Amino acid sequence: MQASPAQPGRRARHAQAGAVVLAGLLWAFFPIPTFSALIWAYLVVVLALGLARGRGHRWADLALPWPWALGLGLVLSLPAAVYLARTGRRLWANDQLEGLRPVLQDRLRLTRDPQLHPPVLAADRPQVFWIRAAGARAVSVELDGAGFDASRIADGVFRWVWRPGDSVPTSEEVVLRVDGEPSTRALTVVPPRARPTALAADPEGGALAVSEETDELLLIGSVPGVVERITVGDGPLRAARVGDAVVVAHRGEPALWWVEREGPPRRIAVGTGQRDLAVDGDTVWVARTGTAGPGLLALDPGGRRWWPLEAEPERVLARDGQVVVASRVARGLFRVAPEPAPRLALGRPATALAWRGAELVAAVSDLRPEDDAGPNHQVAEQLVRVDVARWRVRGADATAGAGVGQLAAMQGDLLIAFTGSGTLQLAEGRRVASPIPAPDGLVAVAGGRYVVTSAATGQVAWLDREGRALATVALGGEEPPEIELLRAGERAFTEATRSGTSCASCHPGADSDHALHDIGHGVPRPTLSVRGVAGTAPFLRGASYPDLSGLDHFAATILGGYDRALPNRAAALSAYVLSLPLAENPRRLPADVEDTLVPGYRAFQRAGCPACHPPPAFTDLAQIPAQVLFPEQPPGVLLDTPSLLSVSVTAPYLFDGRAPTLASVFEAHDPGERHGAFHRLEPSAQADLLRFLEAL
Repeated sequence: MQASPAQPGRRARHAQAGAVVLAGLLWAFFPIPTFSALIWAYLVVVLALGLARGRGHRWADLALPWPWALGLGLVLSLPAAVYLARTGRRLWANDQLEGLRPVLQDRLRLTRDPQLHPPVLAADRPQVFWIRAAGARAVSVELDGAGFDASRIADGVFRWVWRPGDSVPTSEEVVLRVDGEPSTRALTVVPPRARPTALAADPEGGALAVSEETDELLLIGSVPGVVERITVGDGPLRAARVGDAVVVAHRGEPALWWVEREGPPRRIAVGTGQRDLAVDGDTVWVARTGTAGPGLLALDPGGRRWWPLEAEPERVLARDGQVVVASRVARGLFRVAPEPAPRLALGRPATALAWRGAELVAAVSDLRPEDDAGPNHQVAEQLVRVDVARWRVRGADATAGAGVGQLAAMQGDLLIAFTGSGTLQLAEGRRVASPIPAPDGLVAVAGGRYVVTSAATGQVAWLDREGRALATVALGGEEPPEIELLRAGERAFTEATRSGTSCASCHPGADSDHALHDIGHGVPRPTLSVRGVAGTAPFLRGASYPDLSGLDHFAATILGGYDRALPNRAAALSAYVLSLPLAENPRRLPADVEDTLVPGYRAFQRAGCPACHPPPAFTDLAQIPAQVLFPEQPPGVLLDTPSLLSVSVTAPYLFDGRAPTLASVFEAHDPGERHGAFHRLEPSAQADLLRFLEAL
């Protein structure tokens, strides 16, 4: 009887199933925990069966009655199934397939329309979100039952500014109403947690600190266990005593607050963009930045004075008429008084500053006064001694510690909190272990005691003169597991490895040090901020990390690992980084002037920028050969398309930092006009485009 056309196809399927079963059996008896080994086993089986058929062996057709085939297949599959269960996730890890999930997840999320980005809302601060809704005329946003209107920037592109209210959102979803039609999207809400920062000695005998996320001024007593918490304005940055009052600078307030013992606080308008303050006698110095440019404001009984600065200020120190500003962007120091002096280059930003005698001492992760790139993932942390009067570096001393969080001076002694190594240097050079992890503040208080703070853990501790712990206060009390995970992640971010390097060495404050580093590519590359990276996998310039938990593996293998075990370190580190909002952009436009973004986005479209930087994330998450933009680059070098959100605060630009400004990206470093069609725009449209990029 002639076989029907379906029989050969059925026999082929049976043969394929049998080959898979035999491949699994072979893989189980020669166990290599990778999926690629299973594929090789399958190829060996197929080749062997093919050779057997060629020699006339009919058993190689695997043609058995189906009850026999089913039973034998189940028995022979058992060893492979057992081995598969035992190896588990090792198979994905060994074949580097674990990263497929986050990459595909982020790409699929951005393809859904409508969509909102970033997917993380930090509940303690204002944030800007971009929305793509193709063909929409109007978009509104609902969060926890409250409605907000989004501003239309262009066809299908909208912008929503969220501002903190009296309560913290609890929903894990946001509803986008596009022309009245609702669409639900995931949104991670990060609640504020108490983080004591900017610790300073109080002339009255105790200490002062602030908690930016919870909007609190902390009056820390010299008596162990005493902390008075006072609610102040949005995002307090630093506090200092002026007479009987404590003056507080704020990130989100246009005024300084004068907090007195009795009565409501007084407010003095100084404008938004506050960065730091210092007090010298009856003069209050306020470092500011913003759309009007960076500068230093002095308030005293005689009025106000304003000094423009060359770069955005990070810290200001003032004493006896000497005023010094530290700039992270400029990676150095500026002297404002008694006579202005140009930048004193350090090559890396000063992470901590203190007066000691006639000197100013600055902690620098790796002193590079020539602004050259450092070696591969290594730092040589130093305390740089600056002669302010002559405005020169007098010398630099190794810290013999890791991760300087804060410097303070006491009768000529330098007090140091080593965040990375979890140790403290007290008076007379005594070294002790910190009673709380990740210490980033240390000052002397009345009674021969010390106060230590840790932003990561939210704790304040008191020590006696010998360094013995007297009391500890946890400002957050008992916290839910998700907050504990974020605290563990922040601690992991600041903790030093055995090589003395931590994530925070190059990313102070989880941001960029604006410096160049040779990280093993042979080409120095500028540090990127790690803020706002949620939803944009893969990560790093070459897209070499699909999942941020892989950075823990990097620290363990390349940087020497850690001295202390931390449960769930990889998961905690990933959760912490993914919870961070975008880097704050002082040039970002407020909600009431959004119409100025419209011509900028129109120029953005005309230049072809959305081809690689489409909203709402302003990246297509793709990787392109470096030769596409830079023909001189060798083949095989891939560049990950960066998001343009907060791009104005991430200088220098391009993969090797060759462009110091956004304008120079197009004007000086795009000779082949490969980086969009900027050169084809008229001058007014070019200006609109640059203003748009600066405001993102």
